[in-house]
Amino acid sequence: MALSWMWDGQTTADFQRLCGVERVTLEGGHGEKNANGVSANGAHENGVHETSHSQSATKVVHKYPVLRAVFWLASAVGEEEFFIAFLPILFWNFDFFVGRRVVLLWFISVYLGTALKDYVRSERPSDRVVIREVNDEHCREYGFPSTHTCSGAAIFTELVYVVYMRYEIPLLPCLLVALPLVISMGASRLYSGHHLLIDVLAAFCLVSLVAVAGMFFVEPLDYACMHPSMLGPILVGVIGAASVLLYPHAPEIRGNRRKDGLPAGPTEVLPRA
Repeated sequence: MALSWMWDGQTTADFQRLCGVERVTLEGGHGEKNANGVSANGAHENGVHETSHSQSATKVVHKYPVLRAVFWLASAVGEEEFFIAFLPILFWNFDFFVGRRVVLLWFISVYLGTALKDYVRSERPSDRVVIREVNDEHCREYGFPSTHTCSGAAIFTELVYVVYMRYEIPLLPCLLVALPLVISMGASRLYSGHHLLIDVLAAFCLVSLVAVAGMFFVEPLDYACMHPSMLGPILVGVIGAASVLLYPHAPEIRGNRRKDGLPAGPTEVLPRA
């Protein structure tokens, strides 16, 4: 298959090696090999590469600390702590209108991405191929698509679009700020070994489709939610309940199941202005 490399964990391992992420042995003899798929002479192998001493300790080395810091910050955009800090600032200190539009697109993108995970049930790259320093709760979730990338791309895509349309500021400076953030967000998921390349590309495609469709439905949906009548609260309640009830059933409970209804929360507490 011509594009099979996008589904191959070795592609993620190659990207890690390109960015200077390697696992080295601290003690041991001959035949040492890195765990990101490259032997001492540069030959590729798929799997764990052990030294001749089974008890040899290994250590993950980052050759480029600045690059590691950039990807760490980009990855943090998809964490709950970022939204706890960013969304109140966006609503209270910037613009209610912009905040509502951003949250609506973010909710739809993250919900669809999370639902696709439990529908497709694609596994993450094996830690026998890639290097993962931290096996956190995200590793227990399915991999396709990357909801970290969905959330970050949705936030900055809609933020640029709404700010550009509302305040009529030049588009180029907005893109110069947003594009590196979005790209680094996707690259950070490969750098950390949490996703395959296809997971990240699928997230970009999903957010792009939602953003294009959002040009037609976000404005009337926002108006209906904020209209001074009983329609707004009823509509918000129906959307929140439907998003939970229509969520795909997964035979195996994974880490993200405890957060199935989490994206629906912000839509039920949108500030009215």
